[in-house]
Amino acid sequence: TTTATVENVTFTGNEAIIENSVGGAIYADEEVTISGDENTFADNKAQQGGAVYTDASITVDGTDNTFTNNIATVGDGGAIYATTTATVENVTFTGNEAEQGDGGAIYAGADVTISGDENAFADNKAQQGGAVYTDASITVDGTDNTFTNNIATTGDGGAIYATTTATVENVTFTGNEATAGDGGAIYAGDDVTISGDENTFADNKAQQGGAVYTDASITVEGTDNTFTNNIATTGNGGAIYATTTATVENVTFTGNEATAGDGGAIYAGEDVTISGDENTFTDNKAQQGGAVYTDASITVDGTDNTFTNNIATTGNGGAIYAETTATVENVTFTGNEAEQGDGGAIYAG
Repeated sequence: TTTATVENVTFTGNEAIIENSVGGAIYADEEVTISGDENTFADNKAQQGGAVYTDASITVDGTDNTFTNNIATVGDGGAIYATTTATVENVTFTGNEAEQGDGGAIYAGADVTISGDENAFADNKAQQGGAVYTDASITVDGTDNTFTNNIATTGDGGAIYATTTATVENVTFTGNEATAGDGGAIYAGDDVTISGDENTFADNKAQQGGAVYTDASITVEGTDNTFTNNIATTGNGGAIYATTTATVENVTFTGNEATAGDGGAIYAGEDVTISGDENTFTDNKAQQGGAVYTDASITVDGTDNTFTNNIATTGNGGAIYAETTATVENVTFTGNEAEQGDGGAIYAG
């Protein structure tokens, strides 16, 4: 077929069963459009694209559309496989799986855009990109979008894997995990930007970058953004790992931990800048740099910024470890500790 357009349809228990089969419910050579209210894709199965496979782009919009328990048995895209772009709005993806591939809910060869209100990705699973895998960039914006308990089983990106950039706004990531890789919630090969109000990263876990891992820089800005109880199990960056720079503004980091590495809240290979009002780092823990570790310099300025009860367990810098310079202004350090090293609050090389 060429294009496929569906509206207000239920697809249940369909399967493409022959060898190299794709698209358990729908296969299209060109664009797929799913619109209207209450389209349902449940328990469909194929080798790739458990529910939908398109050799072009897919758009899903409307309200109350759901993809549940669809499976890609051999390849990518537990629910959706798109060779080019994927655009979804107001969709719920639950329990979809790419058993031997990437993108538990969505696999796209080009950019992914998730917009609107109350998109929900829960309990999806794949080798990489437990919920979403893109060979390009991802943008998630709108309100009340959630990624919960998604798992990357053998690679990176418990919830999201993006080969290039990742931009998220007003999103909650809870309990996502890259069990044998990096980036419990987000893995990106290029810059990560987190903006808007009330982005929440809680209880995510990975080998490095318990919540976020980027092979480039990260910027977190806006208000009321929180990173809580994220864990790096074997490496650095309990909440955030950035290969280059990290810039954060008006963020709260609480109870994050790099159990066998450095930077309980933030690890950065280059400069760290913390600015704005009321950044707080509390009860974070790592081997060095209980709250922040940088292989370069750190600057903390603004007003009412606090570092409280952060711990370096085996090395230096109870709150901050900077390989070069440290510059701080209007900051309160209380109860931080380097248990076996130097610089209870700050260590600078």
